[in-house]
Amino acid sequence: MKSLEMYRRIQDLIPSDPKVISSVELIDGEVWLEMRDEEHPERLATVQSAGDGWFSLATDGGFSRITVSTDPEDEEAIELVQNYIRLGVGYLKNGAEVRLVGPLKIPMLAIDPEHPDQLARMVTSEELKFVLNRFKNRFKGSTSS
Repeated sequence: MKSLEMYRRIQDLIPSDPKVISSVELIDGEVWLEMRDEEHPERLATVQSAGDGWFSLATDGGFSRITVSTDPEDEEAIELVQNYIRLGVGYLKNGAEVRLVGPLKIPMLAIDPEHPDQLARMVTSEELKFVLNRFKNRFKGSTSS
């Protein structure tokens, strides 16, 4: 699916809830849907796709969920975008739970309580900073000069 077609389709998928403020932009061949909720203006959810296999949902706080699909059919692409819009609106309305996952206890955002596997990761640079700070704090004071 071409980005202009994805832009048109996303415009049709904008949440109908009048309290969800949405804007759609086509920037450098990528479609960006930004959503905020009037009742929780500090929360932000952004769905992004060029329509050709890269789909993402990002939230405030540096969390994102990315799907890469090789040459998806048009309907598959729309289903992925619809799912991300649904998750984004759910996050705006209900918030999300931060979970510490794995042996390094990396924060991930549980954005859909009905589907606990729908986790959003921190942006890689933020995740790396978190891990390095965790180790730095763990070993602070354990070395002697």
